[in-house]
Amino acid sequence: MAILLLAAALSVAFAAAPGGTKTGTVYKCSDAAGSVIYQDFPCATGTELRNFATDPPSLSVIPGPPLPSTPPTQRAASRPARVAASSGSRTTTGGVSLASERRFIQVGMSQAEVIQRIGKPDVDAKNQRGKGQRWSYLPKDGDPKTITTVTLVNGQVANVERKIVQ
Repeated sequence: MAILLLAAALSVAFAAAPGGTKTGTVYKCSDAAGSVIYQDFPCATGTELRNFATDPPSLSVIPGPPLPSTPPTQRAASRPARVAASSGSRTTTGGVSLASERRFIQVGMSQAEVIQRIGKPDVDAKNQRGKGQRWSYLPKDGDPKTITTVTLVNGQVANVERKIVQ
């Protein structure tokens, strides 16, 4: 971190210097004590750590999720009603219904894990004592005739109830 601050300070100093730098090249060297220094002239023999002109920094790219095969405007037209889109009936990219994952919710899971696994609840209510939430997931394809109620306390699953309805 200190090296980055030093590099930034030197960059500002070089840019603010009258006449600017002559070469525009930055060299990374080591001094007699072994510390890293940045300078605008070539390093002494055997002290060069990096020449940014010949060895530029690498760029790291983290890949994102795959792009959908259909344009977003076409997908928006084929979406179901708002209630179904915001409920646990969404599907993952593999086509597996998130509703079918409801039976795997366990005590101790975090609120984020529940949302990631089965989506946002159909009904979100405060607990009677005001110390938590009760999330209810209504019957959907993949979990028909079952109401799943998840009780959360301090962001953790405290109880899971699954009731069969007719």
